[in-house]
Amino acid sequence: MKEQKESPKVWVVGLDGATFDLLRPWMDEGRLPNLARIAAEGVYGLLNSTVPPVTAPAWSSFMTGVNPGKHGVFDFTTQSTHGLTWVSSQAVQAPKLWGILSQHDKQVGVINVPVTYPAEAVNGYVIPGFLTPQGATRFTYPLDLYDEMTRAVGDYVINVKIAGREKGNKAATRTLVTEIKDAVARREAAIHYLLNNHPTDFMMVVFMSLDKIQHVFWKYLDPRSPLYDTPEGVLYRELTIPCYEQIDAVVGRLMARIDEQTTLILMSDHGFGTLEKYVDLNRWLASRGLFRVHREKVLWRELQRRLGLKNRVMPQLHGGVATDPTKTTCVDWANTRAFCSEISGQGIFINLRGREPQGIVEPGAEYDQLRDQIIRDLTYWREPGSDRPIVDRVYKREELYTGNYVNKAPDLLVVMRDYSYLLFNSVRFIGRGYLRNINDASGFHRREGLFMAWGNQIASGHEVKGSEIIDLAPTILHLMGLRVPQAMDGKVLQTIFATGSAADRPVIYEQAPESITTDYEKDVYSADEAEEVRKRLSDLGYL
Repeated sequence: MKEQKESPKVWVVGLDGATFDLLRPWMDEGRLPNLARIAAEGVYGLLNSTVPPVTAPAWSSFMTGVNPGKHGVFDFTTQSTHGLTWVSSQAVQAPKLWGILSQHDKQVGVINVPVTYPAEAVNGYVIPGFLTPQGATRFTYPLDLYDEMTRAVGDYVINVKIAGREKGNKAATRTLVTEIKDAVARREAAIHYLLNNHPTDFMMVVFMSLDKIQHVFWKYLDPRSPLYDTPEGVLYRELTIPCYEQIDAVVGRLMARIDEQTTLILMSDHGFGTLEKYVDLNRWLASRGLFRVHREKVLWRELQRRLGLKNRVMPQLHGGVATDPTKTTCVDWANTRAFCSEISGQGIFINLRGREPQGIVEPGAEYDQLRDQIIRDLTYWREPGSDRPIVDRVYKREELYTGNYVNKAPDLLVVMRDYSYLLFNSVRFIGRGYLRNINDASGFHRREGLFMAWGNQIASGHEVKGSEIIDLAPTILHLMGLRVPQAMDGKVLQTIFATGSAADRPVIYEQAPESITTDYEKDVYSADEAEEVRKRLSDLGYL
């Protein structure tokens, strides 16, 4: 009897926020030898993220191979009949990669991927990641996996708080970096335990450490920053670059375990760049008669804030989601035609009659004319005292998204200075002008993420161009010898395959369900958990 060949496997290492802007020079200098080896022996290239390039829609697009209009996740919040609730695994309304693999009897292991809480049943295991409440112990699938894992390798760290801690002295920053590195080390120990005791055909892990570091230390890491050559810059690089070297070593130890049947993929959900200014876009809308507040309510809200009374009087929204309801009550909805999303959404909503609770803009011609007017005015907006445009591009949502959930997206998506300027939805209108310099924040997301692949099925030394985050799910299915659902928007990256390898074959497509129905309106978080999630997102500058 002929010996049956072992089926192909794929391991994915997600490096949240990783960018070649930082990694490539360090690879060339020999600081990151394992990443340099992958680039030399495998393939590498930029990986375009979603618009906007934000964690929740980006990872949801990765795991489904479809655009946000088909999976329904556009931001960290989602609208239900009860109001706003934080996104969860149940908010993703398209089949997920690990669900498809499970249906084909493939064993899967998913570790620390955002938007996977609460854990869903798969043919294998899921350990949810970002947005999992701190202190949770019964949050994995299967339920007893967490206890088994921690008995074997010790505590598993879900999140390291960073906001404000970078302002301390050298010792305080060293402590923060130590905590970040310890979280990575504990996650790596969990990976190797699971690989040894729960082997799978597909394994994926996400590391958040680089994203966290770049949100607060980017101004010292980017050679283009005016703070790069300062004594502070030298000090903070000395403290933080070891975190990148640690990730490189983690990748190296995984490479040492890879057999002939396994392909290793490295990817990031978005890239990174300098964060320069906030844009008070509600105020800009107000200057055009499109947004109005109740001045007396704004003053009362500010008094509450200063007296520390805000949390006592603030009603909770569905599931405890703290998109500030006192801010909402300050808006004069009867005279407001357009308003902004949270920072993470980078969008403008029209106060549409029949959709918004107090909508006044009529669907049809009035809606279309208003969007065109806002696009025109934003396009011609210039930096004070110069001829530099503030806005790169304003998209109508249907220009970016297709599918059954396009109606959940902001009506307009705004890109300002390649996301170095971010809109926010203030109602305070303090000071003059619409632009506010940012004193504390350092970096924010860019669309250009990272993609690398290595293994026997992968070509050698090849730069990949034009790849999108939605391309990875169909590419992984093809690598594992499976058909690709026709409903996926992504394409199989056929140029990455080695000539004559098993993957070097025509792509075969199949009819499969385009969407799934989950109860995303169900309360996933308690009020305390939802508040903790809010603080975590606020720490990273998303709210």
